[in-house]
Amino acid sequence: MTSLLSLAARLQGCHCRACHRTANTIARQSPMTRVTPLMTNAQSHGRRKVLASDVFTACYTAIMATAAVFDAGQKDRRRRDLDEKIEETKQSLAALAEANGHSLETGQASEAPEPSRVLIAEAAQQLPSASMPEGASQPPPQLQRQAGRKRRPIPRPRPDQETPERPPQTLRYVLNRICKTRVVTPYRKSHKLERPATGFATLSALSKAMAVEEAMMKPLTPEPNSEVARMKTAAMVDSLVDRLIKVAYWKTEKEAPGTHPALNSPDSARTMVKMLRSDGYPRYEDTFLDAEGAAVQRARLNEANMKVISQFNPWRRERFVAKICFNILTCEVSPSIQNYNSLIWGFTNLGEHDLAQAVVDSFLNVSRFRPTEATLLCLLYHYRAGRDLVGFHTILRRFFGYDSRGMRIRRRVAVTHFKRDRHQGINRLAWAAEGDVARIRGYYIQRVPLSQPIMEAIIEGLLDFERTLDAVQLFQACLNESWTPNADLFKRLCELIVAHGDWVSAKALILGHLAKLNQTTFLFLGSEDGKRPAVLNSSPARQLRRVLTMTKSLWVHDRDPPWIQPGERRLRHLERALWIQEVQSNLHFEKYTTRRIRSILCSRQPLTADRIDLASSIVDNIAKRHRSEAEYLHRLETREMISAIKRQCALTKKWREQAEHGICEWLAWRFRWGALRRLEGYLNPAIPFTKRFRKAMRFGTPGTVEYEVAGIFKEAHELEQEMKLTLARALPARYIEELKPRLTESGDMHWDNLAWTFTRYLYDFQDEMAAEERRARMAFDLGFGTQLSRQVSLLLGYQ
Repeated sequence: MTSLLSLAARLQGCHCRACHRTANTIARQSPMTRVTPLMTNAQSHGRRKVLASDVFTACYTAIMATAAVFDAGQKDRRRRDLDEKIEETKQSLAALAEANGHSLETGQASEAPEPSRVLIAEAAQQLPSASMPEGASQPPPQLQRQAGRKRRPIPRPRPDQETPERPPQTLRYVLNRICKTRVVTPYRKSHKLERPATGFATLSALSKAMAVEEAMMKPLTPEPNSEVARMKTAAMVDSLVDRLIKVAYWKTEKEAPGTHPALNSPDSARTMVKMLRSDGYPRYEDTFLDAEGAAVQRARLNEANMKVISQFNPWRRERFVAKICFNILTCEVSPSIQNYNSLIWGFTNLGEHDLAQAVVDSFLNVSRFRPTEATLLCLLYHYRAGRDLVGFHTILRRFFGYDSRGMRIRRRVAVTHFKRDRHQGINRLAWAAEGDVARIRGYYIQRVPLSQPIMEAIIEGLLDFERTLDAVQLFQACLNESWTPNADLFKRLCELIVAHGDWVSAKALILGHLAKLNQTTFLFLGSEDGKRPAVLNSSPARQLRRVLTMTKSLWVHDRDPPWIQPGERRLRHLERALWIQEVQSNLHFEKYTTRRIRSILCSRQPLTADRIDLASSIVDNIAKRHRSEAEYLHRLETREMISAIKRQCALTKKWREQAEHGICEWLAWRFRWGALRRLEGYLNPAIPFTKRFRKAMRFGTPGTVEYEVAGIFKEAHELEQEMKLTLARALPARYIEELKPRLTESGDMHWDNLAWTFTRYLYDFQDEMAAEERRARMAFDLGFGTQLSRQVSLLLGYQ
């Protein structure tokens, strides 16, 4: 009791209501009351008994007062939000009930037919016997009214009534849907359709952006102006150099093992870097005082690195990478974001995507640079050229604020209210209230600004990864922003739609152009006064005409597709615009031909029979061309329809083979882990699928020879999994983290990746032991050292 009284005295230091009430309750002594059997608990005690929970509540409110107040505020706000949502839901339900009640008014009962006796009889049978009054042969009148009422019919649009146009899709809406789409890793098998080559329609914009940034002669990112910033810059450069050397070594070791020096040999690039660091490199000068001089030095560094890249030889990869690392370490100024852009661009063009990925990882994870427009274009081009769909989708999520890491533009911890800096007196989160910011996982992330070159690069990347429908929707969103499209990109988009027979994307493209008919007409025909020429020439117009012809030819059974009927006038307008574009191109040709005839007939030389025959043959060709124009267009439509049907049949055959292959793969996994894979011809599509299926079923039937063979393969697979698990457990945590991105969809690990990682771990462990041995020898020679060094020296025999 004394301890409780002392606790109550200590709790008096807090003056909140809960602590005050609890402390008074503890300090107040309750009189002893004798409890009789007839008295209840409330009557027997004059006041409430003090429990242990009261003491703990008092301690919590006294010690954690701030946390309790903060939690209470959060709970109140959450309760208010939930109450508002519940109230909105109730109002919506009330409105629906009211609308439903209006549709079932008794006034409509006069128009409704009489209730059917069959319905009344069925309803009467479903009622319990207790609810029926005695001697009653008819159900109650309420049930009769319910059976007689009928629902309001669902309104159907009349065929002569045009459906309203869909609202235009904005860039943010399309990007939101693309970034939230689940990405599936491509199934790399022999039966998989080959992806098209990487497009080059947007590389001119990338080259132009890099040239403009290099010509600015001023830093695009803050320069290091303190000792801590300079130390971080040196650490960033060291990390980049180490990444490049290790990636070059291990890639050469994987391609041609044993044909190059070891990583720690005296002739290796790593030893060269160690010697440079022992000489004091990198030692960069202060660049914030002379920005123009620093820009000149960085331009020279780019020139030297690009010269090395132009002479690159894959068989001597480590030597050329060592030259680039030497240039970076011995430069007088620290590298900037322009140097990173040049390295990503150069390695990607060479096809050295692992080296380019090392530079990208250094930029995203280690550096403190803010990306420029050229950096964003380089990142998109790198993932496109490397055929990395997952990386491309991940970088898009980081671009537009769907990844909490962001793109290193601006990133701050999200707070419930903005706070002012007490030292500078400014609001450090004012940009979050004014700019284009996303809030995700407790952070404010600055999104990448929307510009036409970046959007076109994203569209081309979507085309490279066969996401044609997303590319079409993003292209239409760019048209809604009144951006001038890239003619080569639009031509490639139409070519891919026609080549793949993708009628869904073709329909979306045609509907988008019909929604923006005036802008489409201007793109193909130019302005009415002729001052602004057409942006898209005859080649993109011809491709769009093929898309329109292919879309119509897919509905062979219907002359007017149902989705074209509401906008039939707009469709005719678009067809005329494309026809006028074709006529203009023909007129340009005929103008050239007429000028040629005029030069032949109006020359000063005497008019001979040969010259007259030449002019008449040209005129006959023009007339013959006009006569055969209608026949040519008809043949073109027929040929496009036949080609579309052939492509559709080929795609159907490919999809059927792919489905059969998937079923065979599932059976091989189902029946004792891959015993069927060793069977010759099991995955051969030339063998009928029914024959392969019957053969596969024997591996799952007990008592057969195939079943016993499958059991042996299953045991071998289990032993293999145990070996993998043993090797994985022997690896340190940082190597396990490197292996996680390489896991398959089933969570397994390939032997090649595991063996390569374990070999690298053994090499690193050998290096660490050699370094520890050197330190132990030095400690033994000098007579001092750490306890670990002394133990190692004793184990090695230094006594």
